[in-house]
Amino acid sequence: SWLLKGIQKANTEVHARQRGQGGSTLSVILAMANGAIHWSSVGDSRVYHANGGKLTQLSIDDTIAGQLGRGHEAGFEQSKLIQFIGIGSPLEASVSEIDKSMGGSVFITTDGVHYLDSTPWFGQLIKHAADPGLCVRRLVELSKWCGGQDNASVAMMTLGGKLDEGMPLVNGCFEVWDSFGELQ
Repeated sequence: SWLLKGIQKANTEVHARQRGQGGSTLSVILAMANGAIHWSSVGDSRVYHANGGKLTQLSIDDTIAGQLGRGHEAGFEQSKLIQFIGIGSPLEASVSEIDKSMGGSVFITTDGVHYLDSTPWFGQLIKHAADPGLCVRRLVELSKWCGGQDNASVAMMTLGGKLDEGMPLVNGCFEVWDSFGELQ
């Protein structure tokens, strides 16, 4: 309910200022004190889970193509946003819980990065990254090298697994890595 209330408040405030003519996509991860982890998404920024060689998109893009399960081949018209923060009412945010026991990592990406998920490099880069900081830096760099047409941002939260090996274990803490490869 915290995520939904926060998203609705942000939507209302941005809509009041922009009158539906501007806004933002939003993807967020909320780690609760009791250990529960939830994610939410509005627009076409994405949430992914990665564990070993398996990369799974958890969120569904708020585009016609996304709602119909179509990928990059859908074309420009079907890739336009059907909802975003600032669109006004009604707004239906996706919210779900992440099972920490799955291990691996959770990623939030903007379309400047995740347009690469149709290539073999996206998942392979994550799978073979030596550490989380290097992983997020390389995702952003790869996006730029491949001529990304939009902003390239990624944040990563480790849940355990290969990318956590060699990292200090601190009970009750999560590591969040930003687009610059910095631990936050």
